[in-house]
Amino acid sequence: MASQDIFNPPNIVQILLKCCNFNYPRLASTAFALFHRHMTQKAALIKRCKEVQVLVYPEVARMYYDVHVDISELRRQNKWLASDDDGSKANAFLKITAVLNKLRGLTTVGSSVSVAGHTMVMDAETVPKSQAILRNLNAHSYIIALLRGSIDRRKKAAEGSGDEEDGPQLDITAEPEKRDLYNLAYSALASFCTGNDTNQRLLFPLLKDSACFLFHMGIEGLNAAVAITAIFKGNVKLSEKVDEGVITCVFELLTRHGKQARWLHLLASLVVVDGKPNKRNQ
Repeated sequence: MASQDIFNPPNIVQILLKCCNFNYPRLASTAFALFHRHMTQKAALIKRCKEVQVLVYPEVARMYYDVHVDISELRRQNKWLASDDDGSKANAFLKITAVLNKLRGLTTVGSSVSVAGHTMVMDAETVPKSQAILRNLNAHSYIIALLRGSIDRRKKAAEGSGDEEDGPQLDITAEPEKRDLYNLAYSALASFCTGNDTNQRLLFPLLKDSACFLFHMGIEGLNAAVAITAIFKGNVKLSEKVDEGVITCVFELLTRHGKQARWLHLLASLVVVDGKPNKRNQ
């Protein structure tokens, strides 16, 4: 006759908790260690399950596979931006620009985007799904890889002389096409994490990246602040965790290059969150 435990197995948590109460240190410590491991694995499983995205609707499934192709194209074309072949470089700029525009459109409410031959109008219900698809396909990592590429940066000089202009001035670049491409990349990242707590937390650790974000602030016409602002906007927990170095960096930029509306807006998002003052950052 089969044991009843086969059809009605005992609760492992209850068994381990009972073992922890025995006046036998070795048994109690082992039971507690197993209990801790069990609960940790359970928490990890629940977290993973929450991150799973089930593609129920046909349009969402089409979007997933279409975006997968676009991200592969972004990854392939990135290396050609540094090519000595002008034709290959120009082609890479065109294709990457098209991909970034599409990714930004997919995560912007009100935009119309062509997906697998179908036109989709992004609304408040569709955008979070798009943001999840981009996250699951690691789109942000490939955009960051793009931004880590080198860009010419130099001090601005007065016209007709080799002397630097008096007063605070932004740095300039001799690569306007790459600057515009980086602007589009930062705009896409801003849309990627706007109103999305998970995506904000995903980008937050990358703020200290030595090759993008803060590094690009101070270049004339390059707006990295739009993405940094979006990472913190409306997120109280992240605003309270922001490194003091980020705030110091923004103040130094304001002192060195003069007041810029985008930098002031960034500071405002750090010191006031959802209309409430953040005393730590103030």
